[in-house]
Amino acid sequence: MNNKKDIFGAFLRKAEERLEEKRKTKKRILHIPSLDTNITIRSLNNAEIMECLDFEDSLEGDKYTAYIGIVEPDLKEVASELKRKGEIFNYTDVIDIFRANERTAIVQEILELSEVIGGESVTVVENIKN
Repeated sequence: MNNKKDIFGAFLRKAEERLEEKRKTKKRILHIPSLDTNITIRSLNNAEIMECLDFEDSLEGDKYTAYIGIVEPDLKEVASELKRKGEIFNYTDVIDIFRANERTAIVQEILELSEVIGGESVTVVENIKN
C-alpha cells in the first residue's frame, strides 16, 4: 500500500511542477536573413494552439500562428499600418513579408516552443498481455 502512495505522491509532484511550467510563457529570438533582423517569438497556450490547428487551409493556419506568435516587432501594429495603406487585405497577410521557408521555420519554432512538436517522444516500455 505504501508503494502506491509513494508512486502517487511522486507523480502528483511532477504533475504540479509541469502545470506550473506550462503556465510560463517562453520566448526565443530568431534571426530572419531576408530582412537582416531579429524577431522574438513566444509560446502559445492551449486555446491558441487549437485555434491555429483549426484552419482548413494550412497556409492560413501558418500565417495565423506566426501572427500571434511573433511578439517583437509588434506585427499587429505593422499590419494595421499596411492595411490602412492598402498594402494588405487581411491582418495576417503581414506574414507575407517573410520568405516561405522563413515562415515555415518561424511556425515550427513557435510550435516547438509551445511543445506541440519536437522534444522527447513517448516510448513503449512493455507490452502487457491479458
